[in-house]
Amino acid sequence: MESASVSTTTEPRRRSIVVNDVIDSARMNAFSVTTFVVCLAAFIWDRFDINVFGLVMPVLMKDLKLTPAQAGLLASYGMAGMIYISA
Repeated sequence: MESASVSTTTEPRRRSIVVNDVIDSARMNAFSVTTFVVCLAAFIWDRFDINVFGLVMPVLMKDLKLTPAQAGLLASYGMAGMIYISA
């Protein structure tokens, strides 16, 4: 007698998702708007402190009698501090 080998395992079907279609069919809801506003506010505040630093640096250089090299070092320390704090 021959025994037939029957496979009892079935592979699950893989679904294909087209990301462009998902994005195009998505609707703006309160969560989407809130997420966008929070990310925009974080971006603005992140750039605001850098802009203020750039605007204040000439006054600091004059008042504290800093050389351009010292001002550059101060700016570098400030950036390194922001990177360290954010990590």
